Amino acid sequence: EIELVSGFVPDLAGLYKACDIVFMMSHFEQFWMPGLEGMAAGNIIVAARYGGQTHYLNDDNSVLIEGDVVRMPKDYQYWTPSPHAEMFEPSIDDAAEKLIYTVNNLSDLKNRFKSNMDNTVNTLTWDKVAQKFLDIAS
Repeated sequence: EIELVSGFVPDLAGLYKACDIVFMMSHFEQFWMPGLEGMAAGNIIVAARYGGQTHYLNDDNSVLIEGDVVRMPKDYQYWTPSPHAEMFEPSIDDAAEKLIYTVNNLSDLKNRFKSNMDNTVNTLTWDKVAQKFLDIAS
């Protein structure tokens, strides 16, 4: 069952707990907090193999969508567009295949990824990340 949520959600934790999969095929992200939040709730993450989320998503804790790095259209860019700007173009075919695979193998993926998901979530707590910043600054 797929449900599209387009309005304000007052309790994101409840939304994550009601789901099994968090799916995203963005062109670019900085960190993509919903991936980490979904992982903390035990969701399998299906996301683009590009961008900030690859700092914590990998083949051992998530299902990653392939694609190509392409020139970014001018109307996608803020402020002063650059002809050199790039973005990720996720493969729709790969995304569909990986989403179907994930749905059909959900319990196997949860078992296979569980320890790596837990390790990722426990490594990226607010306190531990703040301490890393403090260590860099000192």
